Amino acid sequence: MTVHYSEMKQRITLYTQEKIQDEYGGYKINWNELISVWSKKSFIKDCYAQKKCGIKKDLFTVFTIRNIDDLCLPLMIKCEAKIHIVKKIESHNKNKDFISIFCQLEGGK
Repeated sequence: MTVHYSEMKQRITLYTQEKIQDEYGGYKINWNELISVWSKKSFIKDCYAQKKCGIKKDLFTVFTIRNIDDLCLPLMIKCEAKIHIVKKIESHNKNKDFISIFCQLEGGK
């Protein structure tokens, strides 16, 4: 199935991770808002992406968005007041104008 802009009905916000060193030699993690975009939200279970990530029997949320250059891990997505941790980003298999972002719900096992 090819993705079209008209299918983008879910608003999400992407956050990048910043490590801030503290005075004791450690660090804390700060999440900075990167961009807010429209996406198509879907779910997958027991797919090849899980095997590549080394995660078994988990439900992944897949957000398909327009292509954003130089997007890389670590990322976090906020959608409907829920936090999703990005596990993998890949080009959409049918349309090069889009990317698929594979996420797990924060705290998901």
